[in-house]
Amino acid sequence: MSFRFRTVIIDGASLAASRNGVVLMVLVALAELFSVLLFLSAGSVYVPLGDGVVGVEGAPTPGEELPEALAGFATFFAGVLGAILTVPITIIAIRTFVGSERDTIPDEYIFHRLGRATLSAYLAGLVLFFGYILAFVLPFVPLYWLFGEVTGLPLVAVLLLMLVVGLTLAVFFWISLLFVTYEIAVRDIRVVGALRGSWRLTSGTRLRLFALAVVLAGVQWAAVGPLVPFASEMILLTLSVPFSAVVGIVAIAIYARVYYELAEFGTDSSSIDA
Repeated sequence: MSFRFRTVIIDGASLAASRNGVVLMVLVALAELFSVLLFLSAGSVYVPLGDGVVGVEGAPTPGEELPEALAGFATFFAGVLGAILTVPITIIAIRTFVGSERDTIPDEYIFHRLGRATLSAYLAGLVLFFGYILAFVLPFVPLYWLFGEVTGLPLVAVLLLMLVVGLTLAVFFWISLLFVTYEIAVRDIRVVGALRGSWRLTSGTRLRLFALAVVLAGVQWAAVGPLVPFASEMILLTLSVPFSAVVGIVAIAIYARVYYELAEFGTDSSSIDA
């Protein structure tokens, strides 16, 4: 199984530019804007909810920064809430683009077990997050055990070797499990089945997927990179939300077309179960 670069990029970009793509971009932008504002305000200052809190010994005063532990919890909660808002939109977008819908989003793409798919995708995201960290850190253990006493320039070489091996493993697993959320959204399966399905779909085409990821990352950097040295933090923050929404939807659309070809929906009797 493989895919054609030109076909998936053109089809994906066309779908992202359709009415459905624009609607999904707006929804993602609104969700991300809410998440960013909540994230920025969560750990900033304390605002009392009632007069009874003021004057309590040890409590922060209005306008004062929250304690680090409380601010950390508030920031974590803001991130979780942001994920709760964006994950179902991502699932709907995947179903829409895999199904090549341009003008209207079918009701079944929105309402078919969306809650279960959202929960599965969120759990899969946590599994993948910790899995990538483990894949990155794992090579450091045997190499450190073998070369732990090395110092000076050889130590730098060992550390670089650890970094290269760790990044290679992390990227390999990222490419191999790229379509976990797509499997959950389209085939309506649970986390373990989605992990197996993504690994099977990417077998034999991982180098092409990596090349596609590099191309998309290069286009993204070419679009925003030149602005970074000259723009203020406020300008970058203002531009980041709509830019992230546009780039995110375009990437989802392109990978959806890759998934469509790898899953061979168009060459056998399989249907998109969403």
